Amino acid sequence: MTQWSPEAESEWSSWLQAREKRLRSMGNIDVEEVMDSLHCHMEEEIRNRGLSKVELEDIRAITARLETAAEDRVPKRRRQSYSLWILGVGLPSLTILLELVFRLCSRFFFDPFPTLIHLLMVVLVPLTTGLTLYCHRKGKRHLHPWLRLLNATAIPIAAYYTLAFGPLLIPGFMAVLFLGFGLLPMAPLFSLVGILRSRRYLPAAADSRRWSLVGLSFSLALLAVLEGPRLATRFALEFADVKKPEVAQSAIRFLRLLGSESTILRACYERPRRFMNPAALLLGRGNQVEQHEAREIFFRVTGRPFNSVAPPRLFHSNGRWEDLDDLTWDFDPALGGMAVAGRVRGLSMTESRIDGHLHARAGVAYLEWTMEFLNESFRQREARAQIRLPAGGVVSRLTLWVDGEEREAAFASQQDTRQAYQQVAVIRRRDPVLVTTSGPDQVLMQCFPVPPRGGVMKVRIGITAPLSMMDAGKGWLALPLMIERNFNLQDDLKHHLWVDSPNALLTASPDTGSKDGNSWRAALNDTRLTLHASLSEPAGPVWTTGSDPGQAIVQDLVPGQPMNCDRLVVVADGSLSMRDHMEAVARALDKVPESLELLVIHASDAGEGRALDRSEAMARTGRWKAVGGQDNLPALVRAWDLASEGKQGAVLWIHGPQPVLLGKITALRQRLQRSKGNTRFFDIQTEPGPNRIREELRDCRMEIVSRYGVLEEDLGAWLAALEAQNRLRRFVRRAVPAETIDQSLPQVTDHVRRLWALDWIRELIDRGDRDMALEISAREQLVTPVSGAVVLENQEQYESVGLSPVDPTTVPVIPEPATWLLLVLGLCLVPFLRRRSAF
Repeated sequence: MTQWSPEAESEWSSWLQAREKRLRSMGNIDVEEVMDSLHCHMEEEIRNRGLSKVELEDIRAITARLETAAEDRVPKRRRQSYSLWILGVGLPSLTILLELVFRLCSRFFFDPFPTLIHLLMVVLVPLTTGLTLYCHRKGKRHLHPWLRLLNATAIPIAAYYTLAFGPLLIPGFMAVLFLGFGLLPMAPLFSLVGILRSRRYLPAAADSRRWSLVGLSFSLALLAVLEGPRLATRFALEFADVKKPEVAQSAIRFLRLLGSESTILRACYERPRRFMNPAALLLGRGNQVEQHEAREIFFRVTGRPFNSVAPPRLFHSNGRWEDLDDLTWDFDPALGGMAVAGRVRGLSMTESRIDGHLHARAGVAYLEWTMEFLNESFRQREARAQIRLPAGGVVSRLTLWVDGEEREAAFASQQDTRQAYQQVAVIRRRDPVLVTTSGPDQVLMQCFPVPPRGGVMKVRIGITAPLSMMDAGKGWLALPLMIERNFNLQDDLKHHLWVDSPNALLTASPDTGSKDGNSWRAALNDTRLTLHASLSEPAGPVWTTGSDPGQAIVQDLVPGQPMNCDRLVVVADGSLSMRDHMEAVARALDKVPESLELLVIHASDAGEGRALDRSEAMARTGRWKAVGGQDNLPALVRAWDLASEGKQGAVLWIHGPQPVLLGKITALRQRLQRSKGNTRFFDIQTEPGPNRIREELRDCRMEIVSRYGVLEEDLGAWLAALEAQNRLRRFVRRAVPAETIDQSLPQVTDHVRRLWALDWIRELIDRGDRDMALEISAREQLVTPVSGAVVLENQEQYESVGLSPVDPTTVPVIPEPATWLLLVLGLCLVPFLRRRSAF
């Protein structure tokens, strides 16, 4: 063991104190590490010299050599500390600031901090590194336990974001020379290196491990809570898209139980980027979930259409970067097509009014729905909406405001009108609006372009519809309803309704609106509303002039005929939208006549479409569990086969919205098209929403059960038609020579002629004479399964596509109150004048 003389020990101690004081005055130096290094050098020098006893002269000789070693270590430590400040603190802080301002990563790849908690987590990493360096420089050793806790908390966060940005590191290296932006995706990696290197400035202590374990545990738990559901949902989405039904169904069940709805919704809008999808990368799939697949999964998981909720906020709006939106989910791939698709950002409806008049004696209503759209984005938008018409209704007018002036539509074939719309709207970027049918009692309205940066577009749709007569003295009218749209309603917009009638008006919702004489006014949400019109006298035979000279159209109200079916097969949708209606369905089915054979099928992925007899159905229907979105097609095919086994069978499909097709519709379409008429198909929908099955079967025999109020009452009214005591009434219209008209019959509105034309057109389509059906549609100015309506900006555009707008004097209008009062007075005087002319 080496001995030291007292003089040597004193000299060595004095030299060390002087060195330490000098080093601490310099700042930004790990003094303890330098001092430990000097001790090591001293011991090494003593061993190299072979000294058994250290004297004063030896210490002075050795310290002279150590002066150089101490000075050499100071610049290196200082440079290393500066690099930590720049790469471990400065670069990450700058990256966070740029992302907050410009949202570059969010626009092109993913949102690194979608919530405030994520942002605080990311900020913690460079903040901890900076605090560690600062406290070490100032010698604040009492803060070291807390810094060790923060350091351990920040390490998993930095590691997670390094992995998340891993796919961008190679492009980042390649883009370093491009204005330095390539360094931005490297910031998480530098943050991780910085937070690990800064641990060297935290001296070991007895409780260091405890503080580190606490920080690591907290950080890992926070990441699991915040990112675990999202990552698990991403992996489950990949499995839900596989071709193996059992694997896909297990993934769907997992998503229903633990999946993140917001993550699935994001997948419905964002463009797939496999290299930024950890699930697709780890699973090694050649492709990943596309938008249309994600939208199908969203319905199967939630039971709702994806566009029934507001789109996700994938990034914030900042003016100078708006032009980059076409590279993100904001691009509208359905522009000019036949699908409503997803909502587009910046487009909203700012005005909605429905003006109407009920011709009660004729049992006819005419409604005009005026809509105004506002586009606050920085590119042109197309507004699209599917509109459910009143039962038996038809679009008989379409108007577009161009420079403040009303322009009327041209009525032609669906092919010609859509071609004109796509050529003028999508290619030339002018101002047309198009309306075509998209199913029974359903139309698709689309207008483009709604001008950007605060531009507006205003359209009007006129609808002619018959009243549904429960008895001869009262008519019901279900108002038109938007069942699907790609725009938002600005500031919880209300639809302002004003309907006039020469007779008393009631409503199915007593607390909605206000009645003033024979007028009804209300401000409505997107909900179903039915108006009741009490007739001053029972509805009976009426007539109106026909389209041809010497022709008249006679309309009469006759009792409805019982269906006289011997077997009824009910298909009850098992989707989540049916949850609040299952008990009502069970109570309604209890009213099915005992003489009728009743079978019930529950359309659910939990069952195999087994048909339940009456007793079993009564016991189980009200207790069925409704979950997610179910595929109804196998159950409908099975129900059709069972119903066709009887002499006169009927299928009643009770369901919620069906926004996607979950299977092939070929088998059901074939059965409906090849039916000999002994099996009828009835469809009743419990809640507003799109129905892709109905749209695909638009050319098949499919009868819609009208909704007027409570589901149980509507079902009860329909079930009453199964027996002879049917209380439903129906209008029958026919064309006759004008000279054969009974002079005592009242003459009514020409909307009766339009409804007669619609009946005739449907009969011609059933007979295969589509050319004649198109000719009548164009002559009567109606939107039918063979025709559409399009409004172009000017006459030159009409001529370029070979169309002609209708004469504005021939379109239907809402009569002013004074006008219809005179009409009523004239109708009352007709019998008196006829009696006088007889003398």
